[in-house]
Amino acid sequence: MEWSSDQQQQLLSLVCRRHERDRLLGRLHEANRWAETCANQQTERAGYLAREQADVERLTGLSWASLYYSILNQKKERLTREEAEVANAELAFADAVEQLGQARHTVDTLTRQLADYASVNDDYAELLAQKQSVFHLRWVKTGRAYDRLTKAVEDADQRLVETKEAGRAAAVVLNELVKTDTLLKEARQLGYFDMVGGALVSLMKVNKLDQVRRQTHELTRALHQFSAEYEDIGRVLQQSVDLDGWNRIGEILFDNIFTDVATQSRIDRAIITVERLGEIVVPIIDELTAQGASLNTDLTRESDALRLFLERA
Repeated sequence: MEWSSDQQQQLLSLVCRRHERDRLLGRLHEANRWAETCANQQTERAGYLAREQADVERLTGLSWASLYYSILNQKKERLTREEAEVANAELAFADAVEQLGQARHTVDTLTRQLADYASVNDDYAELLAQKQSVFHLRWVKTGRAYDRLTKAVEDADQRLVETKEAGRAAAVVLNELVKTDTLLKEARQLGYFDMVGGALVSLMKVNKLDQVRRQTHELTRALHQFSAEYEDIGRVLQQSVDLDGWNRIGEILFDNIFTDVATQSRIDRAIITVERLGEIVVPIIDELTAQGASLNTDLTRESDALRLFLERA
């Protein structure tokens, strides 16, 4: 099975038709938006015209407005003004009707033109599938190049997915750090009041430390998840990051055998640890974001290379 020059020419023609179809779709989208705007404008102007016509009918018929302006000897002047406004409203409405008609005509024209491209995607896919089959049969000549390009696309996609997953996991860690920092600072503030005395404040502090304990468990889980995702892209967290230390910090803070002063000291150290960990995580997020953008560019390049290879080879 060979790939003929006629088939290649047909494929290139389909590529051009796909581009033409895409341009028509873009124009149709804009035409539909314009038709919708014109329709709304026509509705608004129709309402305005109806209100102006109603004003004229009130002046020419039996109404309080007609009687009122007759008494003031201003009916004729008022009627002339209202009729002028009706005339202007009719012109505006007619203009809106004309614009809507033109917009709908454009939509209909583009829709009819696009009908000629109804099968272009199926024809393109079928011809491209035939060419892929030819490549598999012509393994020695072109099959290896096809496999190399396909693998490049798959590898680029895998790297991008893993980097995005690591970035999302890092963002979760940062969010948990913010929550932990907030709770620790609230607990520290309550601790200051607790030193002065008061059973209610002591109870509030104990409850807050319980929240800290539970939050440190959430932070630990997030750190483990991020560490695993980070290792998937060949990176390792700094040795100074203790993945399980947060569980111990949370349990120690909640243990009420310590004095208030000792608890405050431990809270202060925990806050410093949170801030230091944040200083590690934030640059990692920035790095992963930049790396994701670069990998996305790589994936686009590899995909384009494969597509062009299949179209032209």
